[in-house]
Amino acid sequence: MNYVTAQKFVDVKQGIARAANKPALFVRLLNMFLKSEEPAKLRAAISENNIPLMSDVSHAIKGIAGNLSLNLLFEVATKLNTELKTGVLNRDYYEEYEDILNSTIEAVNAVITEISSTL
Repeated sequence: MNYVTAQKFVDVKQGIARAANKPALFVRLLNMFLKSEEPAKLRAAISENNIPLMSDVSHAIKGIAGNLSLNLLFEVATKLNTELKTGVLNRDYYEEYEDILNSTIEAVNAVITEISSTL
């Protein structure tokens, strides 16, 4: 994914602003996102059909995505979390979440590469 396309998934300007206008800090935070265990925890909770844990983990993912300006991931994690609070897993929302998560990871890598080249 190129940098221009990546900005559909990562609001770089907003993310840097949230990182005290420090691009290097934003890169470090994005790297922490890539190392996060939350997506794996959500997959495990789903395989165990553990709705309360799914709700907790999707809420954490929503927070991480919001704080890093990963706006599409934030939106889909919000939808998933809201649905899980009703006690039901909507498989369509989960599949959309997985698709956007994978694209977001690819976008984050592109953003890290671009910003790092300017530091």
